[in-house]
Amino acid sequence: MNSAIDEAKKDFELFHDNYLKYKEKVDNLSNLFKLKNKAKLRSDYLPTYVVGNFEDNNYKYVLFGINPGFSEKQNSKEETWKKSSWNDYLDFAKNFFILFKENRMKSPYYKRLSKLFSGLDNMELDNYSEIYDYYHKHIINIELIPYHSTCFGISNHLTDEQKSYFKSRFESDLNFLKKIKVKLMIFNGNPFYLLLIKNNLIKYDKKINLNECVNMYIFRIQNTPCVLFDKFLTQPAFRLSYEDLKNKLPNLIKREFKNI
Repeated sequence: MNSAIDEAKKDFELFHDNYLKYKEKVDNLSNLFKLKNKAKLRSDYLPTYVVGNFEDNNYKYVLFGINPGFSEKQNSKEETWKKSSWNDYLDFAKNFFILFKENRMKSPYYKRLSKLFSGLDNMELDNYSEIYDYYHKHIINIELIPYHSTCFGISNHLTDEQKSYFKSRFESDLNFLKKIKVKLMIFNGNPFYLLLIKNNLIKYDKKINLNECVNMYIFRIQNTPCVLFDKFLTQPAFRLSYEDLKNKLPNLIKREFKNI
């Protein structure tokens, strides 16, 4: 079975060798999910399947994403790092967080999530330099749909063809992760609740109410601990404070999974 990196290489080669076929592939996927306007997948940019230092021996927390977002300024810069050759693409993927550090790029998303990892690993991550060094050692970000778009939504009820695509990509991502020391998989946001739970792609063991807005679902995949949050932890509107992210959530996760 192919892994995420195998698929990334095929897409990279298709993008450079036969761009029209690559564009057709991406456009067909947009059509499959009825994506239009800002939600339409970008065929003019290379995909991002996975980022993080996946070749060292450090334990990893794996952040699953539905698809990478899009920013004209940021993605144009990233494209210069990964477009020239397959080796450049691999270097970009493996050194993503170091590149962010060296170019002093700010990410409110990664900064807010760092509170969760501070609590899980009992340490302080006080600035972007420390955050990106830590992420380089311990974070893998992997996408189900690797093509960029400004926004993306999941239907409550997937068609068989849509479900088949997600299952295939999910299996490819899990196959890739078999060679990595995964400590915890994290599925963040309502799209994963709709995709995995509402469409019965996984069975959870426990549901924990965090507040009036957010629930956490506990389960395992291939015996690896997993948590799913049905709202985005990074959005303040869902009333999870920095204190919740740094203390309440890590303590609940450690209670459910003794080896974390």
